Amino acid sequence: MILHRAWAALCASLVGALFSINSAFGTTIQWQTPSGSTIGGEAVNALATFVTAPNTVTVTIQNLQADPNSPKSIVYGLLFTLTSGQTSGTITSTTGIERTIVDGGTFTDAGPLVDIDWTLDSAAPGLNLSRLAAPGMKHHGVIGPPNAMTNKYDAGGGALAGTSHNPFWANSAVFVLSVPGVTADSSINAASFAFNTSAGSNIVAVQVPEPATLVLGAFGILGLCARRVARKVVTR
Repeated sequence: MILHRAWAALCASLVGALFSINSAFGTTIQWQTPSGSTIGGEAVNALATFVTAPNTVTVTIQNLQADPNSPKSIVYGLLFTLTSGQTSGTITSTTGIERTIVDGGTFTDAGPLVDIDWTLDSAAPGLNLSRLAAPGMKHHGVIGPPNAMTNKYDAGGGALAGTSHNPFWANSAVFVLSVPGVTADSSINAASFAFNTSAGSNIVAVQVPEPATLVLGAFGILGLCARRVARKVVTR
C-alpha cells in the first residue's frame, strides 16, 4: 500500500512537472480558420501558433490550403489580441523559405531567409501583423503547398506567376515580435487572418484546443504508472 501511494505521488509529480515545464517556456496557443472558410469563393485554410515569453511573442503563420487559385487564398496579415492588453510592438525578425512561382506552376525555393517587410501596428484592442500595411510590392504573403500529386501550382500557376506578389513565403513564416509588457502567462483571446492583396478579406479564427503533445505526454506518464502499479499487484 505504501509503495502504491509512493507511485501515485510520483506519477502526479511527473504530470505536474510536464505542465510546469510547458509554462516555464511560455504559453503556446493556436488559432485557425473555421472549416469551410472561403474568400471570394476560394477556399482558405490557415493556422497561427503563438508562443509568449517575457516581452516577446513568436508567431508562426502556416498556410494549409494546397494549390491555391489566386492571391485570395494567400495570407497577408494576422490581427490578434493579447490577454495582457498590449497594443504596440516591433518585428525583431521574420524567417521563412522564399518561393518564386513561374509560368506553368513550377517554382524555386531559397533560404531560409530573414527579411522584415511586414509591419506590426496598433489595432486597438490588439495588434495587426500585416504585409498589406507595409510599403512596396506585396511580396512575402504566406502561400500554401503545391498540388501533392504534381508538386506544381496547377490551379493558380498563371495567376500567381510573374506577378507583383512573387516571391512568397512557402507554407509558413516565423515572426519574432518585441512586445514590452508581455509575460510567459500572456495568451491570445482573439485572432483573425487577412487574405488577398486588398483590405477587408478577413476571416475570424477559432481557438485550437491545448496542443495534443502535452496531453498525450500526460496520458503516457499515467499509463506507465498504471502498468507499474498493476505489475506490483500481480507480483504480490
